[in-house]
Amino acid sequence: MEPTSLYHQIEHLAARTWPAPESAPLGHWTLRAADGVTKRANSVLACGERPETVDWFSAVCRFYEARGLPAVFQISDASPTGLDDELEARGFAKVAPCSVLTGDVSAARAAYAGIGAEPGWRLECLPAPDETWLARFIAFELFPESRLPVYRRIFAGIEPQAVFATLFRHGEPAAVGTAIAEQGWTGFTNIAVAPDRRGLGFGQRLMAGLVEWGAANGADNLYLQVVDDNETANRLYRKLGFSRLYGFHYRVAP
Repeated sequence: MEPTSLYHQIEHLAARTWPAPESAPLGHWTLRAADGVTKRANSVLACGERPETVDWFSAVCRFYEARGLPAVFQISDASPTGLDDELEARGFAKVAPCSVLTGDVSAARAAYAGIGAEPGWRLECLPAPDETWLARFIAFELFPESRLPVYRRIFAGIEPQAVFATLFRHGEPAAVGTAIAEQGWTGFTNIAVAPDRRGLGFGQRLMAGLVEWGAANGADNLYLQVVDDNETANRLYRKLGFSRLYGFHYRVAP
């Protein structure tokens, strides 16, 4: 597959792991809104050529103005050439540089083969998040509870096969995460370790369980999105054999 085609495929797969409660097509692009909770769910997925309408920029601005939100674009290597420069010229600030990392099951298995099956570990897997899982996710991420209604709507909108996992150590919840399997790919999101358990290998054990879940559901290829300055997460994913495929960032209206 050509690199550009692969970028397009992963951008669309990743969008389905985090579906905005409200969305509207604009040519090849998708306008997304979620009451301002997360940039990904409140930005234009600018994947593919510019909309044919001459007035696409005004259409974007009207969409977000009507919802009391700033216009935000998600810009990646799958975006039209020159769009990033055009938005910069309009005063849109570049924020939150991120990377798309890819890997495969074989490399990940080789990386976590040595962690062993010590007693006291348990992975609980749910096909949809219950209130207990949601509460743990919010607590581990140190998010305000006011975000819960939007997260419920985002997770309820996930259409591909998904798992919402909790890793327990001696009966105590230590980490949570989500994996989505589709088209031979497993995508990972919501990887969160309890604040007092970070840096102790819990993330690797959680990812091992999620990788195996994806493999059992026919997905040998792996991908995820991670903020570039999250050194702890990037170190974990490199250890599991992930490497950077391409980058993306957001452009936020002045």
